[in-house]
Amino acid sequence: MQYSMTVDDSAVRLVGLSKVFRGGVTAVTDLSFTVSRGQVFGLLGPNGSGKTTTLRMMLGLVHPTSGSAYIFGHRMISGHPVLRRVGALIERPAFVPYLSGQRNLELFWQAGGQPVREANLEPALEVAGLGDAIERKAGTYSKGMLQRLGLAQALLNQPDLLVLDEPTIGLDPQETHRVRQLVREVAEGGSTVILSSHILAEVEQVCSHAAVIDRGRLVAYGAISDLTRAGSSVYVEVDDVESAVAILSVLTGVAKVSREGPGLSVRLDGLEREALVSALVQHGIGVETITSRHRLEDVFLQLLTEKSQ
Repeated sequence: MQYSMTVDDSAVRLVGLSKVFRGGVTAVTDLSFTVSRGQVFGLLGPNGSGKTTTLRMMLGLVHPTSGSAYIFGHRMISGHPVLRRVGALIERPAFVPYLSGQRNLELFWQAGGQPVREANLEPALEVAGLGDAIERKAGTYSKGMLQRLGLAQALLNQPDLLVLDEPTIGLDPQETHRVRQLVREVAEGGSTVILSSHILAEVEQVCSHAAVIDRGRLVAYGAISDLTRAGSSVYVEVDDVESAVAILSVLTGVAKVSREGPGLSVRLDGLEREALVSALVQHGIGVETITSRHRLEDVFLQLLTEKSQ
C-alpha cells in the first residue's frame, strides 16, 4: 500500500479537519494548526469542545468528514506504520480485569507483533509506580492506578510523539505532580508531547504552546507566552461604573471593557495599568482596586466569552 507524505519538520499538522457525526452533530469544524517537533503542546477547551474527537482523528481512530491530519509528514489513516512512533492515552484506558497490570502491558505489546523483550517495559513500570500492585488483577485497581497503568502503556514503545487526553483525571495531587514531571522528562528526552486538558493551570505549567478550541472551532493558537501577553487585562473596581465604562471604551490602548461582578474587566492593547488609572482619576472617578491579569485562565475565559457574544 502507498502512503502519502509531505516534507516538513512538524510532528503533527492538521489541515481543515472537520467531523460531522450521524444525525448532523458537528464535533469539529475546519480545524488547522501545527505542532512542531519537540514542543509540549496543549489542546485546550471546555468539556464537549471537540478535543477528544480531534485527537482520535489525528491518530486515525476516527475518519474525518473533511480535511487531513499528518504525523511526521505522513497523512494519517487507520493503522498507518508511523503510529509505531506514537504513544497515546485517549479517554479512559481499558484493561482485561482478570489479568495483572504487568500481563496487560505485555499482551498489549505482543498484540502489535513484537516480542516483549523489545518493549520499554521496566522504565514504563517505573513510571506507573504501582509497586507490588503491578502483579494484582487490573480489576482491583482504583481509577488513579488504572490511569497510571495507561500512561505506562503509552510509553512502552519509547514514543517520538506522546498524546495524552486528560491524563490527570482520577489522580490525587501527588500523582498529578508525577504526571507533570513525566511530561517534562519525555519532552527533555526529545519527544513531542500533546496534552489535552480543560485544566488550564496544568497546561500553563508544562506546555510551551497551545491551541484553544470551543465548539469544535479554533479560538486561539500560539506560544503560551504570546497568548498570555496578547490577553493582558486588568480587573478594576471604581466608585462610578457607568462613567468608567464610557471613558475606558474610547480610551486608546483599551481593546475591550466588560462588566464583571462589582467591577470591570478591561482588556489592554498597549495601555499601561498606570495610564489607565490616571485617565480615570483625571475624570474624577475614584479607583478602589485594580489587579493585573496575565494568567492563561484569564485569557481562556476571555476568549470563550468573546466567542459566545
